[in-house]
Formats: sequence, structure tokens, C-alpha cells
Amino acid sequence: MLWLTALAWAGTDDLLAKGMAAQREKDTDAAIAAYEECLAIDPKHVKCNWEIGWSLWTRSDWEGVVRHWEKVKALEPTHPEVDQHLATAKGHLASLQAIRAAGQGAPASVKGRVAAGS
Repeated sequence: MLWLTALAWAGTDDLLAKGMAAQREKDTDAAIAAYEECLAIDPKHVKCNWEIGWSLWTRSDWEGVVRHWEKVKALEPTHPEVDQHLATAKGHLASLQAIRAAGQGAPASVKGRVAAGS
């Protein structure tokens, strides 16, 4: 059983490295796919949760960023950067939610764009 744990650990580290390399090349789709595969093996993998948050940041997916970074905060409360960046992401999410709420009264011709936050 211990060898299975070691194999999963090695696999998650490889997937983390693959995701980070893809994001450096600005291939966000490949990065997110690697991080999601990592998290399917180990949902508590702090570094994969952290890095997928950055990839989601590039897409302005604030719900996703906050979800993953709250998990980082729960798993590693002393993470050196999570408090600062999580607060910023929550601020972006709150702004997006306010825009969506305000968009409820928007004319039909722009309602879809407002709801999407664009």
C-alpha cells in the first residue's frame, strides 16, 4: 500500500510540473487539465490547488480561484501568500457579483454580456 502512495505522490508532482510548464508557455487549457488530473489523484495537494488558482486567475474565473485558494488556506493556514492573494481574488469576485446583480435590470440587448461580467 505504501508503494501506491509513493506512486501517487510522484504522479502528482509530475502533473504539477506539467501544469506549471504549460502555464509558462501560456497554454492555460493544458495547465488546468494537468492540475485537475493532479487534484483528481489528491484533492488536498496544496501546490496543485495553488497553481490552478493562478491559471484560473488568467481567465478571470474568480469563483474557481477563490474555491481553490480557500482550500489552500484550509490545508496550509500559514501559506506565505494565500491571505494576500485570496483577499484580492475575493474582491474581484465581489465586484463581479455586484455587476451581475446590477445587470438584472439591464436592457435585454446587453443583459447577456453583463451577466458574464464582460
